[in-house]
Amino acid sequence: MLVRLARQGGPMTQLIFRAVNAWARLRHPHLCLSFRRRTGQWPNVALPQSLPERFLWRKIFDHNPVFAEISDKLRVKAFAHRMCPEIGVPKVLWQGTDLADAPPELLNRPGMLKANHACRMNVPLPDADRDLDAMRRLTAGWLAEPYGQRWGEWAYSAISRKIFIEELLQNDDGSPLEEIKVHACAGEPLFITYFRGTRNEDLTAEVFTLDGQRTGALDDVFAPTADGKPPAGWEKAVEVARVLSAPFDFIRVDLLLANGKLYIGELTVYPLSGFTNLHVAGLPERWRAAWDLRKSWFLSAPQPGWRGLYARALRARLDARAAGQSGG
Repeated sequence: MLVRLARQGGPMTQLIFRAVNAWARLRHPHLCLSFRRRTGQWPNVALPQSLPERFLWRKIFDHNPVFAEISDKLRVKAFAHRMCPEIGVPKVLWQGTDLADAPPELLNRPGMLKANHACRMNVPLPDADRDLDAMRRLTAGWLAEPYGQRWGEWAYSAISRKIFIEELLQNDDGSPLEEIKVHACAGEPLFITYFRGTRNEDLTAEVFTLDGQRTGALDDVFAPTADGKPPAGWEKAVEVARVLSAPFDFIRVDLLLANGKLYIGELTVYPLSGFTNLHVAGLPERWRAAWDLRKSWFLSAPQPGWRGLYARALRARLDARAAGQSGG
C-alpha cells in the first residue's frame, strides 16, 4: 500500500520528502549547516534541484560502490585502462604503507609521492626540504587522516589507504603539463575546463565548449589564457570522457596532456565538494538539465527499508517531471 502511494505521488510523497529532509538535518547537521552558510538557504535534500543540492544528495544517499574504486588514485588507473585501453596510465613505481620500505633510489630521482585516498597529498621527488624521517612523518600523517569525512565525501572513507611513488610526467621541451577536465553526465560530455601553467601565479584556467570555443575564465581566481586557444588534445579528451563517464550520472574526468598524449589523472566524484565556482553564464543550467538523478546508483539499484520507499517516491516524481517537460 505504501509503495503504491509513494509511486502515485500526492500527500504521501510530500510526507515522505518532509520526513527525509528532517532526517537529513538530524543525521547530518554539519553538512546541512555548512550548506546553509554557503548558499544562504537550507537544502532540499529529498528533492534536490540545484547543483550543490545534488552533490549533497550524492554524499548522503548515492553510495555507489564504484565511487570508492574510482576515487582511489591507484585503482582508478586499472578502471580507466579497462574502460579506455588507449589512454595513458602513469606508472606506479612503488606502493605501501611505510615510506621506509620504498627503494631509496626512488626517493632520489624525479617522481611523485602521493596518497591514494585524498586530494592535495602529494610531493614532487626528490624533496630537498625533507630527510627520510621527515618524509615518513609526513606520509604517516597522510595515512592517519580520514580524508573527506568532515564534508561527507563517503567514497574516500571506503579506500584502503596507501602511499605510492608514481613516475613524473614531463614534456620533453620543459613546458608545464596541461590539465583537461571534462564534466560529463552518463556518457554526455558537457564542457571542458583547461588548466595551463604551474601551481602558482602563472596558472591560467578557462572554460571551453565541446566544439573548442572559448567561453571565458573559470572564475575570479585564475587568469584566462592569453591566446584563448583550446588545448591540443581537447577533441580526444572529449571522446575519452564520453567513454569513462558512461557508467555514472555525473563525473568529472581529469586528464593530463604530456608530449601530446593523454593520461588519466582522476575521476572526480565531488568536485569542489559540490560547490561549483563556474562563472560562465548558462553552463550551470545546462549542467543541471543534463544531470539525470534517475541514472544514479541509488535510483537504479534496490534500496532496503525506508530508503527503498523514498527512492520509489523520488523516482516517480522525477519521472513525472521529465514527462511534463517532454510533453510541454
